[in-house]
Amino acid sequence: VQVGTLPVEGIHLFANQIMVKELDIRGSMRFGNVFSRAVRLLESQRLNVQPILTSKFPIAEAAEALKLAFDKTLSMKVQIVAD
Repeated sequence: VQVGTLPVEGIHLFANQIMVKELDIRGSMRFGNVFSRAVRLLESQRLNVQPILTSKFPIAEAAEALKLAFDKTLSMKVQIVAD
């Protein structure tokens, strides 16, 4: 898990460790104003995300929630909510 911005000069990866551990590396990109726009759409209820929310768990059951979230055959979006 990487949160934040990568350095401009890039990062060094050890290819052997990636292969031995059978890791998947995925990148994603967003633009600066996308998150705030999405929040506004949710607040105004112009965007309905309920159809993709397949499960909801309390924090106490976070381990079970994550197991389900990793199985894409059983879930689309798993939500963990604060008690």
